[in-house]
Amino acid sequence: QAETLAGQLKSDFFAAIVALETGDFYFFKGEQEKALGYYQTALEFFQSKADRMFVARASLRLGQIHENRGRMPLARRFYASALE
Repeated sequence: QAETLAGQLKSDFFAAIVALETGDFYFFKGEQEKALGYYQTALEFFQSKADRMFVARASLRLGQIHENRGRMPLARRFYASALE
């Protein structure tokens, strides 16, 4: 429903927020594979707008997912991005 509302507002920003929050829903539900795509979508939008706060949030979650999968080099890159 939130995705529909963001679409009605024709706001890419709100759509990216919805993607981030949907990622959180799946992340905390333990469905990290589903969360991954939502975080990546949000990250790409926020990077395009140079919105550091939301880039950090999405990068942190992506780092956590990759760390949980044992992909430490990739996780470190996302963690470093979150700190920039």
